[in-house]
Amino acid sequence: MKKLFIIVLSVMLFSSFGYSQLGFKTIRAKVGVIMPEDPWETGFDIGGAVDLGELTKNLHLVPNLAYWSSSYTLDLGSYFGTYDISINNFQMGADVNYFFMDNLYGGGGLSLNFLGGDIDSEIRFGFDVLAGGIYRLKSFNIYAEARYNFISDFNTFELVAGVEFPLGKK
Repeated sequence: MKKLFIIVLSVMLFSSFGYSQLGFKTIRAKVGVIMPEDPWETGFDIGGAVDLGELTKNLHLVPNLAYWSSSYTLDLGSYFGTYDISINNFQMGADVNYFFMDNLYGGGGLSLNFLGGDIDSEIRFGFDVLAGGIYRLKSFNIYAEARYNFISDFNTFELVAGVEFPLGKK
């Protein structure tokens, strides 16, 4: 799985170098909530991304980083009591966003997830689907995004909002 991620990411990056629209276009910062599948509770999510521009018309390459954590209370009955168990994830990935309009997009991507917590730590391959919108202002933009992450057998739904800063001419 890790080899597949590296191969796909490499092909995406190296095949796009010949296209003249690539370069650092915007940088994003985001905060929001992560909703893992049961029994995990809603957690806090923080991250960022860089829009590298168009691979082809309306199709943008967006590498990203995120960190989130979640927990749940495990009830082992009156004899053993309850225990709080936590998990966190450092996620590195790359998305491809298709802009339907100047301010609405959808897409998907691949990620490596470095899961850690009270019980175990491991690396899992994942992929995601997403949809978002951008409200453009003079010196920066505001955006919101919904994303579903398929992380092996640990799927999550993410809702975030953030700011986007242009890094040069559009």
